[in-house]
Amino acid sequence: MITPIQVSDFISQNYQIKLQGRTKLIIDNLTLSGSLARLFDEQSHNFFNSDIKDIFGLDATSRKTLLERSFNMLLQKQIEQGDSDFKIDADIENSFSMSGYLPAIDLKSGSLLVLNQDFSLTGIHPDAIKNKLSTKEFNAWRKQAQLLSCIYNPQSLETVASKDNHPTFKQPYIEVNVCNHADWRKRPLVQKDLPKMLATHFSYFIPDADCRHFFFCWLRTAIFDRNGTALVLIGTKGAGKGLLNKLMRKMVGPQNYGEAPRSFFQKEFNKVLKYKMLINVDELTAGKKGIEIMKSYLNDQQNIEEKGKDADQLIDMHASFIISNNNETSFKLQQDDRRFSVMDLTKVPMLEAFGKEYVDNINREIDENDELIYEFGCFLYHYDIKGFNKYDPWKGDQYHSVVICNFNYWQQQLYKKLTSREQAEYFYEDLFPKELKHLSKMTPRSEKFVENFIMNHRYEGEPIATFEHRTENGKYELYLIPCKALQPIQEEVE
Repeated sequence: MITPIQVSDFISQNYQIKLQGRTKLIIDNLTLSGSLARLFDEQSHNFFNSDIKDIFGLDATSRKTLLERSFNMLLQKQIEQGDSDFKIDADIENSFSMSGYLPAIDLKSGSLLVLNQDFSLTGIHPDAIKNKLSTKEFNAWRKQAQLLSCIYNPQSLETVASKDNHPTFKQPYIEVNVCNHADWRKRPLVQKDLPKMLATHFSYFIPDADCRHFFFCWLRTAIFDRNGTALVLIGTKGAGKGLLNKLMRKMVGPQNYGEAPRSFFQKEFNKVLKYKMLINVDELTAGKKGIEIMKSYLNDQQNIEEKGKDADQLIDMHASFIISNNNETSFKLQQDDRRFSVMDLTKVPMLEAFGKEYVDNINREIDENDELIYEFGCFLYHYDIKGFNKYDPWKGDQYHSVVICNFNYWQQQLYKKLTSREQAEYFYEDLFPKELKHLSKMTPRSEKFVENFIMNHRYEGEPIATFEHRTENGKYELYLIPCKALQPIQEEVE
């Protein structure tokens, strides 16, 4: 029995196997992606000899179908790479290219596409087929084209579905899901505990148990649904933000993972949003305009803008967003923002907490241990997200720290005063003397700005303070009353 070799080995080393005096190439890669075993006799181009049945145990019809598809791997290699190692007779080329590739019409663009027998996209331009066939043969092949609708649906593992009559074209059509899932998603997702290595790491990465629960809920939703808030990681350099993004790239698969370009918060071109499950926004600065653009990316649909093309591609959005930064002042969050979940991260770098050996080991495991990825995927799939709402943000201590860092001077001073618990009330003119009103950075432009600030900034669920208007001795007075949680602590009288 001949041991088949893998496709990757064949391409890199050009293996040749001797069989009954003939030189043959045998390639085997039996996977769910549609690749099948291939056999090619370089010397005679004779595909239908008795040796084949002995190797594969197939009947003549199955053998012929298998070999027709096999030939096209070699043909595609020649078409795409101009490989001179394969000298193929034109007649054999034509017969196998016509039966090995399927033509289809893209319903959206009207373009002619070239498909494999399993309806997966080949990436081959139709002109490459046209150049290998006569005009008559190419026209005959093109007439077989089926209507094709390409969709991107990460929530489904189904790749091809046959649909009834199209609502517009009134013809049956094929729907192809172009989402290429990570390999672990194609395995049965059985109940698994959180791998010990990741349990240790995430307990360090997010020390607060409630915040860590939200974190796991968010990660699960990013893989199996879509989040309505962006996950924001702001804090200590070297704490593991990059490690999380490396892990999540493995979880969603590299084709479903995107890196935001430097122009991401300018909204010039947003092609990166198309056909993605997760986008990493790393070390980018976002002012008020950038924050509003980021909020728009969280909408359910987007018009995709590409250079040189009109922004007329309205697509359903599937991407969740992880925003990472070391600097709290680089992301101008406001207290009333509800589209950002800022995690309460550790303050200790990984190297300081665990040492270099640990950092090297966990990076290596994420890079190389596919079973670790699978077990983490199973853990997330079965994780109980009861009570989690994908549209509700997490607002913990780090959220408020980021907001406060982005206060202007008078807001910082007012916040510091109100949270000091020194007084039960504050006279407005004591806080903002009239003689300082000309100093715009030190005082608010009007009472309205102060009112908006205290109403939008909450402390333990209620506005940080309220206005109280009084008239004393015929004079109008304005006071700020801190909320109940910020009132001075009364000492008990014995």
